[in-house]
Amino acid sequence: MEKIALITERVQGGVENGSTLRDKNLLHSLIKNYSVDVFYNDVSQYGRWGIFRFNAMPSPEVVKALKDSKYRYIIVSTFPVSPCYLSYSNINPKVIHYLCDSTFHMLKQNLGLKIKILTLFLAFKELLLARSNKVAFLGDDEVNSMPFKLARNSLVFPFYVQKKKKLFRKDGFVTFVGDYAFPPNLAALEKIIEIADKSTLLFRLFGANFPNHISLPENVKYEGYVEDISHVYFGARALIYPIKYGTGVKNKVIEAMSFGIPVIGFKEAFTNITLTGSLLDCIALSLESFPTLLSCDLSVYSNEVIRVLDEQFSEEEVSNRIKKALETCN
Repeated sequence: MEKIALITERVQGGVENGSTLRDKNLLHSLIKNYSVDVFYNDVSQYGRWGIFRFNAMPSPEVVKALKDSKYRYIIVSTFPVSPCYLSYSNINPKVIHYLCDSTFHMLKQNLGLKIKILTLFLAFKELLLARSNKVAFLGDDEVNSMPFKLARNSLVFPFYVQKKKKLFRKDGFVTFVGDYAFPPNLAALEKIIEIADKSTLLFRLFGANFPNHISLPENVKYEGYVEDISHVYFGARALIYPIKYGTGVKNKVIEAMSFGIPVIGFKEAFTNITLTGSLLDCIALSLESFPTLLSCDLSVYSNEVIRVLDEQFSEEEVSNRIKKALETCN
């Protein structure tokens, strides 16, 4: 079995978030076809200003792995804010950089001025990296957002999702989950309140750091943080995604689909997910269209999201696509 070194800058084994979940997911897909050694490079020592460094040296153990000829492929899970972002390929030019999301895609979002300036800087770092190195993203939407010459060096490592027990209920509630300290989730909360004011449906909100200053309509209930994610979806009719923001793959969207829960949202909710047939009706064209879409009989969409998972995100499909992507690097 060919060997792969997977180097990550994301702490594994602690509180799971989107980044650690993606690394865990990638590892799961790789071990189907390869023998994988995992290395951790701690970049936290550089502090908040590490974002402005380009070539900080990785740990001695990681440097040794980068130079080890026994590995058929070396994959580094990194991100543009990393101080070591450009140093891995200086040590080994054959490194594949797993970025998940592209800052070029983020630049196409509706960003505030400060965030846009920072994103432009990070896009410059991504440009320096991608112009002469292999980079991998979660889906085609990330690759297509890049300048053509950079896209040629790009790979797609899709997201594997395990199908779970179907929890959909035709006459159930509308659900949403997230950390409300994260600005997009706070923006979503404000939109949900607007939508709920024009709906008779029950909305249930889950997650941490709920803002105390926000008052909720009678048909919106905050349920707090839950350890078991199935509680978010048990008996739900739909997950709502009412903001025009999204890069990579939205974890909450994929999670909902894995439980057979349809997602009603703007097109950004379905980033790197190919919707076909009746599922195209789940895309909201305006904020005013949400109450009507959510009130429809969503049973047919519940079956369709499971079909999409089987076709695009099954364990076998994702493992084979990653293997084929790696073989193009030979």
